[in-house]
Amino acid sequence: MTAQVALLDAEGTVLVRMKDLLVRAVALDGNADGAPTPALAPTSAPALVRDVERSATTAAPESGTPAPDAGPDDLRGRTERYLTGVLAGTTKMDAAEIDPTVPLERYGIDSLMITRLNAELEERIGEQLSKTLFFEYQTVEELVEYFVEEHAERLQELTARTAPEASGPQPAPDATDAPDAPDAPDAPDASAAGAAASPAAPVRNGRFLAPGDLTGTAEPAANGSDDHRGEAIAVIGLSGRYPMADDLGEFWENLAEGRDCVTEVPRERWDHERFFDADASRAGGTYGKWGGFLSDVDKFDPLFFPIMPREAELMDPQERLFLQTSWHVLEDAGYRRKDLRERQVGVFVGVMYGEYQFHGALDALRGGRAVTNSSYASIANRVSHLLDLHGPSMAVDTMCSSSLTALHLACESLRRGESDLAIAGGVNVSVHPYKYVFLSQGGYLSTDGRCRSFGAGGSGYVPGEGVGAVLLKPLARAVEDGDHIYGVVLGEALNHGGKTNGYTVPNPRAQERVIAAAWGRAGVEPGSVSYVEAHGTGTSLGDPIEITGLRRAFGGVG
Repeated sequence: MTAQVALLDAEGTVLVRMKDLLVRAVALDGNADGAPTPALAPTSAPALVRDVERSATTAAPESGTPAPDAGPDDLRGRTERYLTGVLAGTTKMDAAEIDPTVPLERYGIDSLMITRLNAELEERIGEQLSKTLFFEYQTVEELVEYFVEEHAERLQELTARTAPEASGPQPAPDATDAPDAPDAPDAPDASAAGAAASPAAPVRNGRFLAPGDLTGTAEPAANGSDDHRGEAIAVIGLSGRYPMADDLGEFWENLAEGRDCVTEVPRERWDHERFFDADASRAGGTYGKWGGFLSDVDKFDPLFFPIMPREAELMDPQERLFLQTSWHVLEDAGYRRKDLRERQVGVFVGVMYGEYQFHGALDALRGGRAVTNSSYASIANRVSHLLDLHGPSMAVDTMCSSSLTALHLACESLRRGESDLAIAGGVNVSVHPYKYVFLSQGGYLSTDGRCRSFGAGGSGYVPGEGVGAVLLKPLARAVEDGDHIYGVVLGEALNHGGKTNGYTVPNPRAQERVIAAAWGRAGVEPGSVSYVEAHGTGTSLGDPIEITGLRRAFGGVG
Protein backbone atom coordinates (compact mmCIF):
# COMPACT_ATOMS: atom_id res chain seq x y z
CA MET A 1 0.00 0.00 0.00
CA THR A 2 1.02 3.65 -0.30
CA ALA A 3 1.58 5.80 2.76
CA GLN A 4 2.56 9.23 3.99
CA VAL A 5 5.10 9.61 6.83
CA ALA A 6 5.96 12.74 8.81
CA LEU A 7 8.84 13.29 11.22
CA LEU A 8 7.92 15.69 14.07
CA ASP A 9 9.96 17.33 16.79
CA ALA A 10 9.05 17.33 20.49
CA GLU A 11 6.73 20.32 20.04
CA GLY A 12 4.81 18.75 17.19
CA THR A 13 6.37 20.78 14.37
CA VAL A 14 6.74 18.86 11.10
CA LEU A 15 10.43 18.56 10.19
CA VAL A 16 10.35 16.06 7.30
CA ARG A 17 7.41 14.75 5.27
CA MET A 18 7.55 11.83 2.83
CA LYS A 19 4.64 11.04 0.52
CA ASP A 20 3.60 8.19 -1.80
CA LEU A 21 5.79 5.57 -0.18
CA LEU A 22 5.30 1.97 -1.18
CA VAL A 23 4.88 -0.17 1.93
CA ARG A 24 4.75 -3.97 2.05
CA ALA A 25 4.97 -6.52 4.85
CA VAL A 26 8.18 -8.54 5.13
CA ALA A 27 8.39 -11.79 7.12
CA LEU A 28 11.16 -11.75 9.72
CA ASP A 29 11.25 -15.48 10.34
CA GLY A 30 14.79 -16.03 9.11
CA ASN A 31 18.06 -14.35 8.12
CA ALA A 32 20.19 -14.57 5.00
CA ASP A 33 21.79 -17.77 6.21
CA GLY A 34 18.46 -19.45 6.84
CA ALA A 35 18.90 -19.30 10.63
CA PRO A 36 15.78 -18.38 12.59
CA THR A 37 15.51 -14.77 13.77
CA PRO A 38 14.43 -14.24 17.41
CA ALA A 39 10.99 -12.65 17.70
CA LEU A 40 11.12 -9.00 18.68
CA ALA A 41 9.48 -8.19 21.99
CA PRO A 42 6.54 -5.79 21.56
CA THR A 43 7.19 -2.35 22.89
CA SER A 44 5.03 0.72 23.41
CA ALA A 45 5.80 3.30 20.77
CA PRO A 46 6.34 6.87 21.96
CA ALA A 47 3.47 9.30 21.36
CA LEU A 48 5.19 10.96 18.40
CA VAL A 49 5.87 7.60 16.77
CA ARG A 50 2.26 6.56 17.26
CA ASP A 51 1.14 9.82 15.61
CA VAL A 52 3.42 9.12 12.64
CA GLU A 53 2.12 5.56 12.37
CA ARG A 54 -1.43 6.81 12.48
CA SER A 55 -0.88 9.40 9.75
CA ALA A 56 0.95 6.82 7.63
CA THR A 57 -1.83 4.26 7.69
CA THR A 58 -4.92 6.49 7.59
CA ALA A 59 -6.30 8.07 4.44
CA ALA A 60 -8.13 11.39 4.46
CA PRO A 61 -11.79 11.31 3.38
CA GLU A 62 -12.62 12.60 -0.06
CA SER A 63 -14.45 15.96 -0.20
CA GLY A 64 -18.17 15.44 -0.43
CA THR A 65 -18.23 11.94 1.11
CA PRO A 66 -20.28 11.20 4.22
CA ALA A 67 -18.42 11.65 7.51
CA PRO A 68 -17.70 8.38 9.33
CA ASP A 69 -19.48 7.46 12.54
CA ALA A 70 -17.24 7.47 15.61
CA GLY A 71 -19.67 6.72 18.41
CA PRO A 72 -20.64 9.12 21.26
CA ASP A 73 -17.88 11.60 20.47
CA ASP A 74 -18.68 11.55 16.76
CA LEU A 75 -19.76 15.21 16.66
CA ARG A 76 -16.54 16.37 18.27
CA GLY A 77 -14.45 14.28 15.91
CA ARG A 78 -16.35 15.48 12.86
CA THR A 79 -16.25 19.09 14.07
CA GLU A 80 -12.49 18.85 14.56
CA ARG A 81 -12.05 17.60 11.01
CA TYR A 82 -14.43 20.23 9.71
CA LEU A 83 -12.66 23.15 11.42
CA THR A 84 -9.25 21.80 10.45
CA GLY A 85 -10.44 21.73 6.86
CA VAL A 86 -11.65 25.33 7.04
CA LEU A 87 -8.33 26.40 8.58
CA ALA A 88 -6.41 24.50 5.92
CA GLY A 89 -8.40 26.16 3.17
CA THR A 90 -7.83 29.66 4.58
CA THR A 91 -4.12 29.22 5.31
CA LYS A 92 -3.42 27.17 2.14
CA MET A 93 -1.76 24.52 4.30
CA ASP A 94 -1.93 20.77 4.07
CA ALA A 95 -4.59 19.78 6.62
CA ALA A 96 -2.41 16.88 7.77
CA GLU A 97 0.12 19.43 9.07
CA ILE A 98 -2.41 21.01 11.45
CA ASP A 99 -2.28 19.61 14.96
CA PRO A 100 -5.53 20.38 16.87
CA THR A 101 -3.57 20.84 20.12
CA VAL A 102 -0.99 23.31 18.77
CA PRO A 103 -1.61 27.09 19.15
CA LEU A 104 -2.86 28.60 15.90
CA GLU A 105 -0.14 31.23 15.94
CA ARG A 106 2.29 28.41 15.09
CA TYR A 107 0.65 28.32 11.67
CA GLY A 108 1.15 32.01 10.98
CA ILE A 109 -2.31 33.19 12.00
CA ASP A 110 -2.47 37.00 12.03
CA SER A 111 -5.25 39.58 12.46
CA LEU A 112 -6.03 39.69 8.73
CA MET A 113 -6.31 35.90 8.53
CA ILE A 114 -8.45 35.86 11.67
CA THR A 115 -10.86 38.30 10.01
CA ARG A 116 -11.15 36.00 7.01
CA LEU A 117 -11.66 32.93 9.20
CA ASN A 118 -14.36 34.70 11.20
CA ALA A 119 -16.19 35.67 8.01
CA GLU A 120 -15.85 32.16 6.58
CA LEU A 121 -17.22 30.50 9.72
CA GLU A 122 -20.04 33.03 10.09
CA GLU A 123 -21.16 32.23 6.55
CA ARG A 124 -21.07 28.49 7.21
CA ILE A 125 -22.67 28.61 10.67
CA GLY A 126 -25.28 31.09 9.48
CA GLU A 127 -25.08 33.54 12.37
CA GLN A 128 -22.78 36.22 13.74
CA LEU A 129 -19.78 35.04 15.74
CA SER A 130 -17.69 36.89 18.30
CA LYS A 131 -14.96 38.95 16.65
CA THR A 132 -12.65 37.82 19.46
CA LEU A 133 -13.27 34.12 18.85
CA PHE A 134 -9.71 33.34 17.73
CA PHE A 135 -8.28 35.26 20.69
CA GLU A 136 -10.41 33.38 23.21
CA TYR A 137 -9.70 29.94 21.77
CA GLN A 138 -6.15 29.41 20.62
CA THR A 139 -6.20 25.85 19.26
CA VAL A 140 -8.53 23.84 17.03
CA GLU A 141 -9.22 21.63 20.03
CA GLU A 142 -10.49 24.61 22.06
CA LEU A 143 -12.54 25.86 19.10
CA VAL A 144 -14.19 22.45 18.84
CA GLU A 145 -15.36 22.65 22.46
CA TYR A 146 -16.85 26.08 21.86
CA PHE A 147 -18.66 25.19 18.62
CA VAL A 148 -20.00 21.89 19.94
CA GLU A 149 -21.38 23.68 22.99
CA GLU A 150 -22.83 26.71 21.18
CA HIS A 151 -23.67 25.47 17.67
CA ALA A 152 -24.22 21.71 17.96
CA GLU A 153 -27.42 21.59 15.88
CA ARG A 154 -25.90 23.45 12.95
CA LEU A 155 -22.73 21.35 13.14
CA GLN A 156 -24.81 18.17 12.97
CA GLU A 157 -26.14 19.42 9.64
CA LEU A 158 -22.79 20.60 8.30
CA THR A 159 -20.73 17.58 9.24
CA ALA A 160 -23.27 14.78 8.85
CA ARG A 161 -24.04 15.67 5.25
CA THR A 162 -20.52 15.98 3.90
CA ALA A 163 -16.94 16.45 4.94
CA PRO A 164 -15.84 20.15 5.04
CA GLU A 165 -15.66 21.93 1.73
CA ALA A 166 -12.22 23.47 2.03
CA SER A 167 -9.89 24.44 -0.76
CA GLY A 168 -6.98 22.70 0.93
CA PRO A 169 -6.45 18.95 1.42
CA GLN A 170 -8.68 17.39 4.06
CA PRO A 171 -7.39 16.20 7.45
CA ALA A 172 -6.98 12.63 8.54
CA PRO A 173 -9.72 11.19 10.78
CA ASP A 174 -9.44 11.58 14.53
CA ALA A 175 -7.29 9.09 16.42
CA THR A 176 -10.45 7.36 17.63
CA ASP A 177 -11.31 6.47 14.01
CA ALA A 178 -8.15 4.37 13.52
CA PRO A 179 -8.81 0.69 14.30
CA ASP A 180 -6.66 -0.81 17.05
CA ALA A 181 -4.78 2.50 17.52
CA PRO A 182 -3.04 2.86 20.90
CA ASP A 183 -4.81 5.17 23.31
CA ALA A 184 -3.54 8.74 23.28
CA PRO A 185 -3.20 10.67 26.52
CA ASP A 186 -6.34 12.53 27.57
CA ALA A 187 -6.39 16.24 26.73
CA PRO A 188 -7.27 18.67 29.51
CA ASP A 189 -10.91 19.67 29.67
CA ALA A 190 -10.95 23.42 28.96
CA SER A 191 -14.55 23.84 30.07
CA ALA A 192 -13.89 22.13 33.40
CA ALA A 193 -10.84 24.32 33.97
CA GLY A 194 -12.94 27.41 33.34
CA ALA A 195 -15.62 26.25 35.74
CA ALA A 196 -13.04 25.57 38.45
CA ALA A 197 -11.67 29.09 38.03
CA SER A 198 -15.07 30.67 38.72
CA PRO A 199 -16.38 29.06 41.91
CA ALA A 200 -19.66 29.97 43.48
CA ALA A 201 -19.06 33.03 45.63
CA PRO A 202 -20.76 34.19 48.79
CA VAL A 203 -23.38 36.84 48.11
CA ARG A 204 -23.73 40.25 49.70
CA ASN A 205 -27.05 42.05 49.37
CA GLY A 206 -27.07 45.49 47.78
CA ARG A 207 -24.37 47.82 46.49
CA PHE A 208 -23.15 49.18 49.82
CA LEU A 209 -21.92 47.78 53.09
CA ALA A 210 -24.56 47.35 55.74
CA PRO A 211 -23.79 49.05 59.08
CA GLY A 212 -22.94 45.71 60.67
CA ASP A 213 -20.26 45.13 58.04
CA LEU A 214 -18.18 47.99 59.43
CA THR A 215 -17.33 45.95 62.49
CA GLY A 216 -15.70 43.05 60.75
CA THR A 217 -14.57 41.73 57.43
CA ALA A 218 -16.07 40.66 54.15
CA GLU A 219 -16.74 36.97 53.59
CA PRO A 220 -13.67 35.10 52.38
CA ALA A 221 -13.73 33.86 48.80
CA ALA A 222 -14.92 30.31 48.28
CA ASN A 223 -11.58 29.45 46.72
CA GLY A 224 -9.44 31.35 49.21
CA SER A 225 -7.35 29.35 51.64
CA ASP A 226 -6.62 32.25 53.99
CA ASP A 227 -9.42 34.09 55.77
CA HIS A 228 -7.36 37.32 55.85
CA ARG A 229 -7.85 37.67 52.11
CA GLY A 230 -11.46 38.57 52.71
CA GLU A 231 -10.70 41.48 55.03
CA ALA A 232 -12.00 44.83 53.81
CA ILE A 233 -9.64 47.79 53.34
CA ALA A 234 -10.76 51.38 53.96
CA VAL A 235 -9.74 54.35 51.82
CA ILE A 236 -9.11 57.14 54.32
CA GLY A 237 -7.21 59.66 52.19
CA LEU A 238 -7.30 60.91 48.58
CA SER A 239 -5.09 63.18 46.50
CA GLY A 240 -4.40 63.63 42.81
CA ARG A 241 -3.60 65.90 39.86
CA TYR A 242 -4.84 65.37 36.32
CA PRO A 243 -5.00 67.28 33.00
CA MET A 244 -6.56 70.73 33.58
CA ALA A 245 -7.16 69.75 37.21
CA ASP A 246 -4.65 70.67 39.93
CA ASP A 247 -6.74 68.93 42.58
CA LEU A 248 -9.58 66.45 42.86
CA GLY A 249 -12.21 69.20 43.10
CA GLU A 250 -11.30 70.47 39.63
CA PHE A 251 -11.08 66.89 38.37
CA TRP A 252 -14.68 66.14 39.40
CA GLU A 253 -15.85 69.43 37.85
CA ASN A 254 -14.24 68.46 34.54
CA LEU A 255 -16.00 65.10 34.63
CA ALA A 256 -19.37 66.64 35.53
CA GLU A 257 -19.13 69.22 32.74
CA GLY A 258 -17.78 66.77 30.17
CA ARG A 259 -14.78 69.01 29.51
CA ASP A 260 -12.32 67.92 26.82
CA CYS A 261 -8.90 68.12 28.47
CA VAL A 262 -6.88 66.94 25.45
CA THR A 263 -4.52 69.43 23.81
CA GLU A 264 -1.52 69.39 21.53
CA VAL A 265 1.86 68.75 23.18
CA PRO A 266 2.77 71.94 25.11
CA ARG A 267 5.78 73.85 23.78
CA GLU A 268 7.51 73.67 27.16
CA ARG A 269 7.69 69.87 26.79
CA TRP A 270 9.14 69.65 23.28
CA ASP A 271 8.59 71.01 19.79
CA HIS A 272 6.20 68.37 18.49
CA GLU A 273 6.29 69.80 14.95
CA ARG A 274 9.86 68.50 14.61
CA PHE A 275 8.58 64.95 15.04
CA PHE A 276 5.01 65.06 13.74
CA ASP A 277 4.22 63.36 10.45
CA ALA A 278 0.73 62.27 9.43
CA ASP A 279 2.36 59.39 7.56
CA ALA A 280 2.30 56.67 10.22
CA SER A 281 4.87 54.59 8.34
CA ARG A 282 7.72 57.11 8.68
CA ALA A 283 10.39 55.77 10.99
CA GLY A 284 11.57 58.09 13.74
CA GLY A 285 8.46 60.28 13.59
CA THR A 286 5.08 60.34 15.27
CA TYR A 287 1.61 60.76 13.81
CA GLY A 288 0.30 61.73 17.26
CA LYS A 289 0.70 65.19 18.78
CA TRP A 290 -2.16 65.19 21.29
CA GLY A 291 -2.48 64.25 24.93
CA GLY A 292 -3.72 65.18 28.38
CA PHE A 293 -0.99 67.12 30.21
CA LEU A 294 -0.42 68.24 33.78
CA SER A 295 0.50 71.85 34.45
CA ASP A 296 3.77 72.96 36.07
CA VAL A 297 5.47 69.56 36.24
CA ASP A 298 8.79 71.43 36.46
CA LYS A 299 7.71 73.39 39.57
CA PHE A 300 8.91 72.03 42.92
CA ASP A 301 9.85 73.43 46.33
CA PRO A 302 12.90 71.31 47.31
CA LEU A 303 13.62 73.08 50.59
CA PHE A 304 10.18 72.22 51.97
CA PHE A 305 11.05 68.51 52.17
CA PRO A 306 14.16 69.24 52.43
CA ILE A 307 16.14 68.39 49.29
CA MET A 308 19.09 70.21 47.83
CA PRO A 309 17.98 72.26 44.78
CA ARG A 310 20.62 70.72 42.52
CA GLU A 311 19.56 67.22 43.54
CA ALA A 312 15.91 68.09 42.93
CA GLU A 313 16.76 69.34 39.44
CA LEU A 314 18.17 65.93 38.49
CA MET A 315 15.23 63.97 39.96
CA ASP A 316 12.63 62.60 37.58
CA PRO A 317 9.53 64.88 37.66
CA GLN A 318 7.49 61.76 38.40
CA GLU A 319 9.46 61.29 41.62
CA ARG A 320 8.84 64.88 42.66
CA LEU A 321 5.13 64.73 41.78
CA PHE A 322 4.48 61.53 43.70
CA LEU A 323 6.31 62.89 46.72
CA GLN A 324 4.07 65.97 46.71
CA THR A 325 0.95 63.86 46.24
CA SER A 326 1.91 61.51 49.08
CA TRP A 327 2.28 64.52 51.37
CA HIS A 328 -1.15 65.78 50.32
CA VAL A 329 -2.84 62.40 50.83
CA LEU A 330 -1.59 62.33 54.44
CA GLU A 331 -2.88 65.86 54.94
CA ASP A 332 -6.24 64.86 53.49
CA ALA A 333 -6.46 61.95 55.94
CA GLY A 334 -5.55 64.21 58.85
CA TYR A 335 -2.17 62.65 59.64
CA ARG A 336 1.01 64.50 60.54
CA ARG A 337 4.44 63.21 59.66
CA LYS A 338 5.28 62.62 63.31
CA ASP A 339 2.16 60.44 63.66
CA LEU A 340 3.64 57.96 61.19
CA ARG A 341 7.33 58.15 62.00
CA GLU A 342 8.87 54.70 62.41
CA ARG A 343 5.51 53.01 61.82
CA GLN A 344 4.97 50.20 59.34
CA VAL A 345 3.60 52.37 56.57
CA GLY A 346 3.99 50.88 53.09
CA VAL A 347 4.45 52.84 49.85
CA PHE A 348 3.35 51.25 46.57
CA VAL A 349 3.49 53.18 43.30
CA GLY A 350 2.70 52.16 39.73
CA VAL A 351 4.84 53.67 36.96
CA MET A 352 5.50 52.71 33.35
CA TYR A 353 7.74 55.24 31.64
CA GLY A 354 11.08 56.69 32.79
CA GLU A 355 11.93 59.27 30.10
CA TYR A 356 13.74 61.94 32.08
CA GLN A 357 17.00 60.01 31.81
CA PHE A 358 16.95 60.52 28.01
CA HIS A 359 17.79 64.17 28.61
CA GLY A 360 20.69 62.98 30.76
CA ALA A 361 21.92 60.76 27.93
CA LEU A 362 22.58 63.84 25.83
CA ASP A 363 24.32 65.55 28.75
CA ALA A 364 26.54 62.50 29.20
CA LEU A 365 27.56 62.67 25.54
CA ARG A 366 28.42 66.36 25.88
CA GLY A 367 30.45 65.64 29.02
CA GLY A 368 31.17 67.74 32.06
CA ARG A 369 27.56 67.77 33.30
CA ALA A 370 25.59 65.98 36.00
CA VAL A 371 23.06 63.65 34.39
CA THR A 372 19.34 63.32 35.06
CA ASN A 373 17.94 60.20 36.68
CA SER A 374 14.86 58.03 36.21
CA SER A 375 14.65 55.30 38.83
CA TYR A 376 11.29 53.65 39.45
CA ALA A 377 12.35 52.40 42.87
CA SER A 378 13.36 55.90 43.91
CA ILE A 379 9.80 57.18 43.36
CA ALA A 380 8.59 55.05 46.26
CA ASN A 381 11.78 55.07 48.30
CA ARG A 382 11.98 58.87 48.34
CA VAL A 383 8.60 59.01 50.09
CA SER A 384 9.60 56.41 52.67
CA HIS A 385 12.94 58.14 53.30
CA LEU A 386 11.66 61.67 53.77
CA LEU A 387 8.64 60.67 55.86
CA ASP A 388 10.60 58.07 57.85
CA LEU A 389 8.21 55.23 56.96
CA HIS A 390 9.31 51.66 57.67
CA GLY A 391 6.89 49.51 55.69
CA PRO A 392 7.51 47.99 52.25
CA SER A 393 8.48 50.56 49.61
CA MET A 394 8.27 49.57 45.96
CA ALA A 395 7.46 50.66 42.43
CA VAL A 396 5.76 48.25 40.03
CA ASP A 397 5.49 48.30 36.25
CA THR A 398 2.74 46.10 34.80
CA MET A 399 2.07 48.50 31.92
CA CYS A 400 -1.46 49.94 31.88
CA SER A 401 -2.44 48.13 35.08
CA SER A 402 0.49 49.42 37.16
CA SER A 403 -1.52 51.60 39.56
CA LEU A 404 -4.16 48.91 40.12
CA THR A 405 -1.39 46.39 40.76
CA ALA A 406 0.14 48.78 43.30
CA LEU A 407 -3.25 49.05 45.02
CA HIS A 408 -3.59 45.27 45.10
CA LEU A 409 -0.11 44.81 46.60
CA ALA A 410 -0.86 47.46 49.22
CA CYS A 411 -4.11 45.74 50.25
CA GLU A 412 -2.35 42.39 50.51
CA SER A 413 0.41 43.93 52.63
CA LEU A 414 -2.21 45.33 55.02
CA ARG A 415 -4.05 42.01 55.23
CA ARG A 416 -0.84 40.17 56.06
CA GLY A 417 -0.09 42.61 58.86
CA GLU A 418 3.08 43.63 57.05
CA SER A 419 1.86 47.26 56.96
CA ASP A 420 -0.31 49.25 59.39
CA LEU A 421 -1.17 51.82 56.71
CA ALA A 422 -0.25 52.07 53.04
CA ILE A 423 0.11 54.80 50.44
CA ALA A 424 -0.82 53.42 47.03
CA GLY A 425 -1.05 55.15 43.68
CA GLY A 426 0.61 55.89 40.40
CA VAL A 427 2.26 58.57 38.31
CA ASN A 428 2.70 59.11 34.58
CA VAL A 429 4.28 62.13 32.88
CA SER A 430 5.51 62.60 29.28
CA VAL A 431 8.67 64.70 29.23
CA HIS A 432 10.40 63.44 26.09
CA PRO A 433 9.28 62.75 22.48
CA TYR A 434 10.61 59.18 22.70
CA LYS A 435 7.31 57.90 24.13
CA TYR A 436 5.26 59.29 21.24
CA VAL A 437 7.69 58.01 18.61
CA PHE A 438 7.68 54.56 20.22
CA LEU A 439 3.87 54.41 20.41
CA SER A 440 3.59 55.54 16.79
CA GLN A 441 6.02 52.84 15.76
CA GLY A 442 3.68 50.24 17.27
CA GLY A 443 0.54 51.84 15.83
CA TYR A 444 -1.01 52.44 19.27
CA LEU A 445 -1.84 56.15 19.00
CA SER A 446 -5.06 57.74 17.85
CA THR A 447 -4.71 59.44 14.47
CA ASP A 448 -6.79 62.50 15.40
CA GLY A 449 -6.36 63.03 19.13
CA ARG A 450 -9.62 61.34 20.10
CA CYS A 451 -9.94 58.04 21.98
CA ARG A 452 -13.29 56.52 20.99
CA SER A 453 -13.55 53.83 23.62
CA PHE A 454 -16.28 51.35 22.69
CA GLY A 455 -17.31 53.64 19.83
CA ALA A 456 -17.19 53.54 16.06
CA GLY A 457 -14.12 54.82 14.25
CA GLY A 458 -11.58 54.29 17.01
CA SER A 459 -8.00 54.24 15.76
CA GLY A 460 -6.04 54.12 19.02
CA TYR A 461 -5.57 55.85 22.34
CA VAL A 462 -4.45 59.30 23.47
CA PRO A 463 -1.74 59.40 26.19
CA GLY A 464 -2.78 61.13 29.39
CA GLU A 465 -0.76 62.29 32.39
CA GLY A 466 -1.72 62.03 36.00
CA VAL A 467 -0.59 61.42 39.55
CA GLY A 468 -2.78 60.07 42.33
CA ALA A 469 -2.59 58.33 45.68
CA VAL A 470 -4.85 56.87 48.34
CA LEU A 471 -4.13 56.18 52.00
CA LEU A 472 -5.33 52.71 53.04
CA LYS A 473 -5.99 51.06 56.38
CA PRO A 474 -7.81 47.86 57.43
CA LEU A 475 -11.49 48.74 57.74
CA ALA A 476 -11.94 47.50 61.31
CA ARG A 477 -8.95 49.58 62.44
CA ALA A 478 -10.17 52.66 60.55
CA VAL A 479 -13.58 52.44 62.23
CA GLU A 480 -11.90 52.01 65.61
CA ASP A 481 -9.62 55.02 65.00
CA GLY A 482 -12.45 57.25 63.78
CA ASP A 483 -10.92 57.86 60.31
CA HIS A 484 -12.97 59.46 57.56
CA ILE A 485 -13.79 56.62 55.15
CA TYR A 486 -14.26 57.51 51.47
CA GLY A 487 -14.92 53.95 50.40
CA VAL A 488 -14.03 50.32 51.02
CA VAL A 489 -12.02 47.85 48.95
CA LEU A 490 -13.81 44.54 49.47
CA GLY A 491 -11.72 42.45 47.12
CA GLU A 492 -9.27 42.53 44.22
CA ALA A 493 -7.63 39.91 42.04
CA LEU A 494 -4.62 39.76 39.75
CA ASN A 495 -3.74 37.50 36.83
CA HIS A 496 -2.11 37.42 33.40
CA GLY A 497 -3.67 36.50 30.09
CA GLY A 498 -0.95 33.98 29.38
CA LYS A 499 -0.23 33.04 25.79
CA THR A 500 -2.59 34.49 23.20
CA ASN A 501 -2.50 34.93 19.44
CA GLY A 502 -0.35 38.06 19.79
CA TYR A 503 1.81 39.59 22.52
CA THR A 504 -0.29 42.76 22.82
CA VAL A 505 -3.63 40.92 22.56
CA PRO A 506 -5.55 40.43 25.85
CA ASN A 507 -7.27 37.17 26.76
CA PRO A 508 -11.03 37.65 27.36
CA ARG A 509 -11.33 34.36 29.22
CA ALA A 510 -8.55 35.40 31.60
CA GLN A 511 -10.32 38.73 32.09
CA GLU A 512 -13.52 36.87 32.91
CA ARG A 513 -11.70 34.78 35.52
CA VAL A 514 -9.98 37.71 37.23
CA ILE A 515 -13.26 39.67 37.47
CA ALA A 516 -15.06 36.63 38.90
CA ALA A 517 -12.20 36.08 41.35
CA ALA A 518 -12.37 39.71 42.53
CA TRP A 519 -16.04 39.71 43.39
CA GLY A 520 -15.71 36.17 44.72
CA ARG A 521 -13.23 37.53 47.25
CA ALA A 522 -15.48 40.51 47.94
CA GLY A 523 -18.63 38.43 48.35
CA VAL A 524 -20.39 40.69 45.83
CA GLU A 525 -23.26 39.52 43.68
CA PRO A 526 -22.61 40.43 39.99
CA GLY A 527 -26.20 41.63 39.63
CA SER A 528 -25.62 44.29 42.28
CA VAL A 529 -22.77 45.95 40.35
CA SER A 530 -23.92 49.34 39.05
CA TYR A 531 -20.67 50.84 37.74
CA VAL A 532 -17.77 49.32 35.85
CA GLU A 533 -14.58 51.10 34.81
CA ALA A 534 -13.04 49.40 31.81
CA HIS A 535 -9.82 49.55 29.83
CA GLY A 536 -11.23 50.90 26.55
CA THR A 537 -8.35 51.24 24.09
CA GLY A 538 -10.51 52.71 21.33
CA THR A 539 -9.51 50.09 18.74
CA SER A 540 -11.55 47.62 16.69
CA LEU A 541 -9.77 44.69 18.34
CA GLY A 542 -9.08 45.81 21.91
CA ASP A 543 -12.58 47.06 22.71
CA PRO A 544 -14.45 43.89 21.62
CA ILE A 545 -12.07 41.80 23.71
CA GLU A 546 -12.82 43.97 26.75
CA ILE A 547 -16.57 43.70 26.17
CA THR A 548 -16.35 39.94 25.67
CA GLY A 549 -14.50 39.49 28.97
CA LEU A 550 -17.07 41.58 30.83
CA ARG A 551 -20.03 39.85 29.18
CA ARG A 552 -18.65 36.44 30.07
CA ALA A 553 -17.97 37.53 33.66
CA PHE A 554 -21.54 38.78 34.03
CA GLY A 555 -22.90 35.49 32.76
CA GLY A 556 -23.50 36.41 29.11
CA VAL A 557 -22.77 34.32 26.06
CA GLY A 558 -19.02 34.02 25.38
